[in-house]
Amino acid sequence: MEIVLWDQLRLLGGSVLLGGCAGMVYDLLRALRLRRRSWEKVLDLLYCLLCGAGVFLFVLQAADGVVQLYVVAGCGLGCMLYFTWLSQPLRPVWDLWVALLALLGSWMLLPGKKFWAFLKKIALRGKNLFLFAEKWGTIFNYKRTVVRMHRKGESAGMAKSTKSTKKRPKSKLLTKVVFLVLLVVLGTQLYRLQGQIQTAQEDQEQLTQEVEQLRQKNAELAQDIENGDDPALKEEIAREELGMVNPGEKVFYNVSD
Repeated sequence: MEIVLWDQLRLLGGSVLLGGCAGMVYDLLRALRLRRRSWEKVLDLLYCLLCGAGVFLFVLQAADGVVQLYVVAGCGLGCMLYFTWLSQPLRPVWDLWVALLALLGSWMLLPGKKFWAFLKKIALRGKNLFLFAEKWGTIFNYKRTVVRMHRKGESAGMAKSTKSTKKRPKSKLLTKVVFLVLLVVLGTQLYRLQGQIQTAQEDQEQLTQEVEQLRQKNAELAQDIENGDDPALKEEIAREELGMVNPGEKVFYNVSD
């Protein structure tokens, strides 16, 4: 009889712990839901799947596949105890961790975004240059066709030779001008690329400083949680956040503003 009672108490304690973990997961997903409103349905489905899988595995492993009423009651009790005693103090920690993860993710994806934007700009510039070269080739071929037709209409062979000698230098000069324009455009793009790389490095340094500040804030919150039983800390929180005072103290308010 004692062994059966001990097993039942062990299952009850495990179900209470499982309910507390379910409440903790809900708060963690709540922090994600507040940052991404479009993820609400996906996060709700993920939470239901996690809770269902957790209860199924617990019943399968601890209760030998038999669903007991006190197991369900223990899960509800654990969830209620978590939201009563631990939800409010731990929510800033979850929010901070989610913000830190989001910042780290954006910091890790920043080079890829910069590189992708650079590739799109290069592709656009290349497309424009290709269209420019195509139009220039069309105009050049049209001019050559006109010149040839004009030459055929000439009666004197000497006039044809002089006109051909005049056109060839012009075509070579136009080719050199187009080549110089292409060199100037490429040089401009390289200069802009250097500026974008420098800006990305500055953004990376700024994000690194923000990550360090968030780590320090996380450490301070963790220290406050560890020192939660300190009477001085409790008194400070009661005075600053709740506006409470000790018996016999007088509070004066400045109403001049």
